Amino acid sequence: NVFRAAGARAIATKSTHNIPVLTALATAAITGEMLAYTASDPTIANVQLKAYKQTLKTPVSEELLADDWYDVAGELARATGMAFGAGEEGYFFTGTGSSQPTGILNKTADKTYASATAITGDEIIETYFGLARQYRDDDAACWFMADTTALLIAKLKLTVTTSGTLPYFWSDPVAGEPARLYGKKVYTSTQVPAATATLKAVCFCNPAYYLIGERGGLVAKRLALDEYSDTFAFHTRIDGIPLDTSAFYVAKMAA
Repeated sequence: NVFRAAGARAIATKSTHNIPVLTALATAAITGEMLAYTASDPTIANVQLKAYKQTLKTPVSEELLADDWYDVAGELARATGMAFGAGEEGYFFTGTGSSQPTGILNKTADKTYASATAITGDEIIETYFGLARQYRDDDAACWFMADTTALLIAKLKLTVTTSGTLPYFWSDPVAGEPARLYGKKVYTSTQVPAATATLKAVCFCNPAYYLIGERGGLVAKRLALDEYSDTFAFHTRIDGIPLDTSAFYVAKMAA
């Protein structure tokens, strides 16, 4: 899914993980000769990775299984991979953190745009600079939005007195790379709400500050639950959580 492709970190877990996260730096200060050092402690918080089970089962008729000219196993593998990828992606964006992963949009919006359905070029600039420099200047910083929102922004024009209009900050993708907005990659997902009244439609962020916990890999089972088909059951156990919510600048549409 696009969340993993954008740079979210994944680790293998064997039990509930408590992870110490630096949330505020200590303060260094100039000190005179033979004077005591300045006392200052960084602020450390704990985030906890659990394991929530994501499941899927698919019954396949005996007739289809018997038709071995058709790559049933390959097709089922592709469909299952896509389903689990989409499921993960949804939780990593909008999960509530209650009996499911915590999504990056599960926070109070940092900015509210003036319109319920439109976004201006100035609002994009404000969103860009709304993310703190230590997250923004990293190569991993990127945009997340729906395709329809990306289309709105791509169609924005900057008026040029002598030659009509130019696209507003949007650049063409190069060699298969995502398009860039203000120099940062743009990832689109059907799991991010469209630019609709009150919804969180744009996130400019650094996904390296999102952690995915994987409790083992994908488990597949073949079950004979009746006489006319086989059921293929799959599950994964995952969690996901922002290590630092300040690394995710979220903008929502007006009411």
